[in-house]
Order: sequence, then C-alpha cells, then structure tokens
Amino acid sequence: MYAGSGQIQFNHVPVMLDEIRNTHTQEILDAAPDASRTITIDTELCGCYQLVEFQHCEVKPSDLYHRCMIYSSASTPKNNWIDWSNTFMNLTGQPIHCFDGDLLVGGIIVRTAEDGEGFVDLTGASHILQ
Repeated sequence: MYAGSGQIQFNHVPVMLDEIRNTHTQEILDAAPDASRTITIDTELCGCYQLVEFQHCEVKPSDLYHRCMIYSSASTPKNNWIDWSNTFMNLTGQPIHCFDGDLLVGGIIVRTAEDGEGFVDLTGASHILQ
C-alpha cells in the first residue's frame, strides 16, 4: 500500500483522480494558518512531515463513495475523516493521518518504533511490533 507497491485496485469503483490532480495543494498549505503544535522528526526515514490544523470539523459517517472505496479495499468505514485519509493513502501510497486535537497531548513526534512496542489500531485490535 505504500510507495513502490503500486495502486490498490478498487474492484471497479471509479476513482476521480482528476479532482486531486487539479488541486493546488501547495497553495492551500501556504495559506493555512500556523499550527499550534510542534513536530519533531526523530528518524532519517522521514524526509518531510506537514501539519495542517482544521477547526470546527464535523465527524460523521462517510458518503457512499468513500464507504464503497473503503469496503473495496477490504477495510471497514469509520467516519468521514478517517475514511478520506485512508482512501487518499491507498490511492497515492503516501501515509496521511487525522488526529483529534482535543485528544492529542503535546506535539507530534515522528520516529521509528521500538522492537516489542505495542499499539491498538482503529478496529480495537492490539499489535506488537517487531
């Protein structure tokens, strides 16, 4: 699913990449207000990390298009923000994450995981990293 692996096939669900191609992403990022959180990159494996903060976002079920995209990639829809970010990541191979700022404590640290470190994913399953 990441760079170099190619795009995921979405079981004939049409993908409107022209909408993404015609977006002037850098102009949007340049016009965004400064983020209130710090980013620390503590690994040479990450060349860039961009943070954009949105205020007053509505978290709700995804539209039918994004739910179909998520189901066709063998996953389960969660909400509009998570489903959009997972669809974007699956189409482009670029990791993208949405965080709830009210639940996030401190800044964001980008680092490699430690052997044996654990985490709980969006489905509630626990994982131990190697």
